[in-house]
Amino acid sequence: MTDNELIRVVRGFLVGELASDQMSVLVIQKQNPTQQGVPNTPCLFIEKLFDTPRGHPEYTKVYQQSTNSFVETEKQLMATTFQISALVLQIPENTNLPTASDMANYALGKLQSRKFLRVLEPLDLGVLRAPDVRNPYFTDDRDRQEAAPSFDIAVTHYRTTTTNSPIVTTAEVDLYRV
Repeated sequence: MTDNELIRVVRGFLVGELASDQMSVLVIQKQNPTQQGVPNTPCLFIEKLFDTPRGHPEYTKVYQQSTNSFVETEKQLMATTFQISALVLQIPENTNLPTASDMANYALGKLQSRKFLRVLEPLDLGVLRAPDVRNPYFTDDRDRQEAAPSFDIAVTHYRTTTTNSPIVTTAEVDLYRV
């Protein structure tokens, strides 16, 4: 499965859950080339961090009589790690608004729910438990302290490559001096 397909699955699930809970939160890909400035509405950002191969690849070779060739398939289990971060601009006078940490914990709960697992199962995907939600602070463009909570979550999937190899029809054997 490609990175964009994985992002569509994770983002689509979060967007659907936020809509069903009637929450007005953007879910966008971090480092988006079209994004200009800091969003004014609460946001969840998705960023791909890295891929980790798990175990050894599964290798199969099947003869196809119709093409008189072998179809070689290599299937590698991968864990693709995404960082989900939240940004909610705080209004100190309004304590009824959720914090950025609240949004990150909400997203973590949804991405570890049984409902998400049921979405992943037919796609032959899985999810590994996220260890914690980090909550560092930074100084924003108005010289105020803002929280930047985030967590890492790994989605497991298979990367498959398929190649066709012609069969060997003749072989010549010869002896050579060394």
